[in-house]
Amino acid sequence: MRDSFLRFYVSVRDRVFATGRSFRKSMLTATASIIFAAGLALVLVQAWRAQDGVERTCEKSVPGREDFSYVQLSPTKQEATGPGFKGSLYIYLGGRPVPNPLSVTISGDQGYLDSLYNSKTSTEEIFGEDFDDVVIIPSSGSHRNFPFDSAHFNLRLEIDPKIDISTLRIANWVPGFVFDCDTMRVSISADNIKIQFSLYRNPLVQLAAIVLTIAAVAFAVLIFRSKSTEAISGATASSFFSLWSVRSILSSQIQTFPTLLDLAMLTMSIVLLAAVFWRVAVGFRSSSDVNS
Repeated sequence: MRDSFLRFYVSVRDRVFATGRSFRKSMLTATASIIFAAGLALVLVQAWRAQDGVERTCEKSVPGREDFSYVQLSPTKQEATGPGFKGSLYIYLGGRPVPNPLSVTISGDQGYLDSLYNSKTSTEEIFGEDFDDVVIIPSSGSHRNFPFDSAHFNLRLEIDPKIDISTLRIANWVPGFVFDCDTMRVSISADNIKIQFSLYRNPLVQLAAIVLTIAAVAFAVLIFRSKSTEAISGATASSFFSLWSVRSILSSQIQTFPTLLDLAMLTMSIVLLAAVFWRVAVGFRSSSDVNS
């Protein structure tokens, strides 16, 4: 009788402990899921707020100047074959004629040669001069680091002949990039205009690239939980397509090849291929052992 009672007691105790461990594990899983969901929601909200910097125009003026004269620098897109950004430069002197001819030299600290742009010669008075196909080179940042290819600029503009400018504007028209006015620093003098600003890769684009890549990796991991070698072949092909479809989804934002995203896709494809060979080899070995 006593032995029966002890066995019953031990059985109940083990069940209680097992239930407690299962409950604690469930609570830890639920807590981790809630924290992850809250963090992802916070990142998503911050990324959405950053959309205010899309197609934004910011300006800095010389204190005390009342005339409406300005230079506007408008980056429009990433170069496909170089490290820079294409754009335009517009000069307006507040109703005063712009000197003709006029030249603008753009230089920076990135080690590239200065860029010289000349205006078109005209015999008529011109009140605004527009320079198309201007190229500005960032002092840091590379297109190959997509989706972490934010660009930081440190430029110097020299205008010949020298003209008085009261305001400098920067208009961001680059798809997939946001512009924060707080990063803009301007120094306007009689000799040159010094400009510092940053264009940040749109956080929503970065978030999309990261989430899609993680999802593709997660599906690849789930594939290899399958015990059937035959099922793996079709699932692996689908996984390859899903990996590289991430790039096709984001192709409108990518101007060069290869990028950091391409390197990540290629690495995961190699790992996936190696895992397929390993599973097939293990399957053949198991079959041989059974037959023998």
